[in-house]
Amino acid sequence: MFCRTRTRNILRPLATVVAAWVLAGAAGAWACSVPVFRYALDRWQADAYQLAAPAAVANSAEIAPLLAGLRKNPAANVLVTMDKAAADDGPARLLLPQSPDKPIWSGPLTAEALRAITDSPARRELAKRILAGDSAVWVLVDSGKREVDDAAVAAIEKRLKYVESVAALPDIDPNDPTSQVGPGPALKAKFSMLRVSRNDPAEKFLVAMLTWALTEKADAANAAVVAPAFGRGKVLGVAPAGEVTDEVIDEMCVFLLGRCSCQAKEANPGYDLLMTVDWDAKLMEAQEARDKAAESAMPAADAKTAAAKANAPAPETVVISGTEPKAAPASEDKSRLVVWIAVVVLLGFAAMAAALWRRKKP
Repeated sequence: MFCRTRTRNILRPLATVVAAWVLAGAAGAWACSVPVFRYALDRWQADAYQLAAPAAVANSAEIAPLLAGLRKNPAANVLVTMDKAAADDGPARLLLPQSPDKPIWSGPLTAEALRAITDSPARRELAKRILAGDSAVWVLVDSGKREVDDAAVAAIEKRLKYVESVAALPDIDPNDPTSQVGPGPALKAKFSMLRVSRNDPAEKFLVAMLTWALTEKADAANAAVVAPAFGRGKVLGVAPAGEVTDEVIDEMCVFLLGRCSCQAKEANPGYDLLMTVDWDAKLMEAQEARDKAAESAMPAADAKTAAAKANAPAPETVVISGTEPKAAPASEDKSRLVVWIAVVVLLGFAAMAAALWRRKKP
């Protein structure tokens, strides 16, 4: 099953959280209507990793300007600190947000390493998909055994497509202030898979972030690893691909697509990835692109409607006695009206004369 080992409360048992979600959903009034994946994207800021560097390295001519720029960059969820206890030539350490005593990497802090720590192609693709509307991106770190990895991807993708086909998002009450969706992509149930090579140097730190919880499991050290990521780079859990059954996928998807019963980020399972993304700005860009697409689609829709009306067949005319009725000229209508008025007047006079004649008759 997905790793639920806690390192300073990094992960909660997912079953407990799902049970709480079900109870809150039954209660109705407790939960907001926004699905968990979107509530996280709108509201949950990513926790900061800690990059502890020896003072001599941090103050060096090569690294000092880079660290100064990183400190001023709000898009990267990392806190740079001086490791005063480290030797001048000692390694830098990258520490988990909730576990300052748990480094997921240590080594020489170079300009290249600093760039790789904060960003990578896979993390950019992950953010791109989430900002395009994916409910979650299921990241697979491969084992290096192509046939095994391909089979795992095929099985997971098949189940995710099934979940998409039957999923129904919660109805959102527009009058509930706790259930408002922020700017961003359209709300939909959509999942995708992103494959990451364990041996790709550019993804070294992402692989470390995704596999650290399984390092104590010998059978999982070199196995393909699966981790669904959502929100602002939050990993729901990590498991060897061989343990990701249909039931596990369903459990994860039900949680992500369901009402956000517990709005406190810390009370939900998972941990954040280190990414360099200005989520608030990117969400506004996604909303603007969505609005422009809607505006550009409106004239096209109007043109299609007009064309459909122009090409629509004329209403059928009912023909009687084999000839199609023709509209009478206006002059003919007036003549007929005069004749009818004259007839009515004459009949009136005739009736009056007959009445007088009867009275005079002895």
